[in-house]
Amino acid sequence: MDIPLSEFLDQWGEVLKSQVITTMHPVYQPKAEDQWDAQARVQLGQLKRTPFEAQIRCGILPIARTLYKEDRKGAFLVGEMGAGKTIMSLAVAALDPKPAKRILIQCPGHLVRKWIREAEATLPGCTCINLNGRDMTLLLDHKQKPAKPRGTEIWVLGKERAKLHYQRKPGLMVRQGASCCPDCGAQVVLNVSDQAPVCEHCQARMWSADGERNRRYAKAEFIKRYLPKGFFDLVILDEVHELKGGGTAQGQAMSCLIARSRKVLALTGTLMGGYSKDLFYLLWRMFPRQMVQAGFEYGRTLGFAERYGVVERTYKADDLGPDWNQASIGRKTGKARIKEAPGISPLLLPDLLLERSAFVRLNDVSQALPDYEEIIVTTPMDDALQTHYFELANTLVAATRKALACGDMRLLGKMLQSLLAYPDGCRFGERVYLERGGVEELIASAPALEINLLAKEKRLLEILTTERKQGRKVAVFL
Repeated sequence: MDIPLSEFLDQWGEVLKSQVITTMHPVYQPKAEDQWDAQARVQLGQLKRTPFEAQIRCGILPIARTLYKEDRKGAFLVGEMGAGKTIMSLAVAALDPKPAKRILIQCPGHLVRKWIREAEATLPGCTCINLNGRDMTLLLDHKQKPAKPRGTEIWVLGKERAKLHYQRKPGLMVRQGASCCPDCGAQVVLNVSDQAPVCEHCQARMWSADGERNRRYAKAEFIKRYLPKGFFDLVILDEVHELKGGGTAQGQAMSCLIARSRKVLALTGTLMGGYSKDLFYLLWRMFPRQMVQAGFEYGRTLGFAERYGVVERTYKADDLGPDWNQASIGRKTGKARIKEAPGISPLLLPDLLLERSAFVRLNDVSQALPDYEEIIVTTPMDDALQTHYFELANTLVAATRKALACGDMRLLGKMLQSLLAYPDGCRFGERVYLERGGVEELIASAPALEINLLAKEKRLLEILTTERKQGRKVAVFL
């Protein structure tokens, strides 16, 4: 018999709750705060900006207790956009028991100055250092003579600057017209496409930095190679879901920064992107010991997906044995094509995430926010724009259907992007190409229109004028 979830929880909710309380031991309980929590609240009251009570209960105190009282290496702070991940992470940094501490924040490059402004507006007496420029003087000074932090130091580094390295060129010596290894002198055969060759005899690296191209050094690599362990007391990784790749440069940069930090705090609004492998390398970099204890091997994402995700096995009819439809033990079914499919097992949460994560929803802090309402205002297109838009749409739909009939799905994305872009970008026109047989073929086009103000822009100006007359502040997001 099927029972609606709401009725099941109404009937058995208290029993389930008691079982959870009995079997699990949360790091922080809002209704059972101790002396450590009381002292932390005193410190939070000394900040220039006091976080909301919901932010303290749902994010700051759970994460701070995990890192400092329970002395764990790292934690995830997962919060919806607008929940206040920035101020919560800075508050966690302020609760570090060390009187002098050095905090590193890695974030997208366009948010570096924003993080510095937020830190200066939140942490009293902090020193902010913009590490996102090309200059390496500060890091070189600490390489020569590592210095202890003076007060609270906030270093902010963009993830692009952290990962981008110099480019390489082959470094060989020529002897009697033959290319030779500069270490052992043996003759080698060089692959033209290999920009970082290795000697097949002595395994020496036969390359050097290309001084004629970008002269730069990946700062994350420099930090790991030349600065001591524990140089940073805490590294805050903003938008950590962007670092989920296994062999990506920014993923490797994340590993380098974690290697030189005592604690790690990862921030994101979208921890999982639908596949279990999205968490595999993040968990390995932050909690390698726990991953080993769970029986996983680095790089073997399929085993992780089989336990916590969905694995799809596809068999071709030609590979199936003649006894496929017979009931027999050990029958051969051919070789399967294995790949991970979207889907995540609920077991992932209690096994690997629950004791290392704090989740904050916008509803959790909504009591401290002003009322919010979404109103959709529809505006008809200008006559000329509407005519050309539907001509473009009809042409693309017909071409896409024809391509789909041949098994070609490439036009689907192009059609979607073009039809979304043309109403706003009609002053520049729209042209859709598709590569066929090595030649770019024009599929559809719409002309550039000379329109001073679109109907949507006129409506926006009317709204702005009305709001300003009533003394309201207006923000426009494009």
